[in-house]
Order: sequence, then C-alpha cells, then structure tokens
Amino acid sequence: MGNQCRTNWTEELIVKELKKIVEGLGLENFPTKRQMIDFFGNNALANKVSRTGGSRYYASLLNLNIGSSESEFGNFYEEFAIDEIFEKTGFLSTHTNVRYPYDLLTNGNIKVDVKASAQIKGENSKFCKYSFNLEKREPTCDIFVFYCLDENMKPKKSIVIPSCILAGKTQLGVGELSRWDAYIDKWEYFGIYNDFYDSVKKTAIVLPKRRSK
Repeated sequence: MGNQCRTNWTEELIVKELKKIVEGLGLENFPTKRQMIDFFGNNALANKVSRTGGSRYYASLLNLNIGSSESEFGNFYEEFAIDEIFEKTGFLSTHTNVRYPYDLLTNGNIKVDVKASAQIKGENSKFCKYSFNLEKREPTCDIFVFYCLDENMKPKKSIVIPSCILAGKTQLGVGELSRWDAYIDKWEYFGIYNDFYDSVKKTAIVLPKRRSK
C-alpha cells in the first residue's frame, strides 16, 4: 500500500483496497477494522474508512452486509460504535484481540466495552425493557456504550456510562423511561478520559536505560 503518509486516499482507492481484503480472505461480509489492520499490517485503511463515511457507507458501495448473525452480533455493534465514536468525538477506535477484557481501544487510551440489547416486552405490550449483562462486578473498561435496539435492530438509544458508576453491578436494566437516560449521548466522557490519560503520560517518569553487561 506504499507510504501511509503519501497515499492519496480517494474513495476509489479505499474501495479498491477493501476489495483486496474481501477477495484475499474470501469474505462474504464487509471486513472488520481488525481484519483491515491485520491484512495490511497498519491502520491506514481502517482510519480512512472511519474518517470518510464509516463501515456502513463503504459496505453499501461494495454491496456487502456487515456481519449480523448471532455469532457476529457483538462485532456488528462494535463496528457501529467505532463509527459513532469517531463521528461524535473525532477519536479513532480499533477492535482489541478476543482475549482482551474489553472490546475497543479508543485513541490509544480509552478502554471501551460495547453492549447491545433488543427490546424485551412484558405482558403489557406497551412496556419495553432492555437488559445488558455486564459479566464482571469490577469493570475492566473505562466506558460502557450501551445500544438499546428497536424492532428493526437499529439503535434507539445510545447510552454512554463511565464504568466506575456501574462498579458492583453485573446486570443493567433500561426501561423506556429510565434514570439511565441521563447518560444518552454523553460522548463528552471520551474527551474527559482522554485528557486524563494524556495528562498522566506527560507526568510519566522516564527511567534510565539498563546497561548491558
């Protein structure tokens, strides 16, 4: 792909590079950001996709679906979150390895877990609830992004909550009207966390190099 700094990233070139991944990996769906990075060995293409329309836009150009089967359910909304985080904050995010205890790393600083829940209707069809499994009482991320999905499986609410507020919980329930609605579209938390991490880096103590024997 040449020198990342000198590449003239036209829409035509982005589509061409995406086709290389699809054909090279034999994909039936649009490639994930992790597949883009692993395929070329850098994040240049993944960054450009996020900056110039997002996965959904390029998937439509290539006439490909973003994986949404049960096994790919989580990845689908992680891709959605990557695009939305960039749109709302300007920060780029990438998928982490499956062994990591959180889903995304944003701007090289912020650990993010993404959760999505379809509607759960009670006996009263007007009552609707969303349920999220947090898995651990002590969170391993900085921020949770919760997607409450409508009947078409599209995000109806995007709820952004710092993990420290949910410490001790293993389940989160969100109703049609919920106290957690106070956190709808609270994307500014990403800036707060990023500023904190950057300030820590500025005060980091530089240790002297060990002399080799």
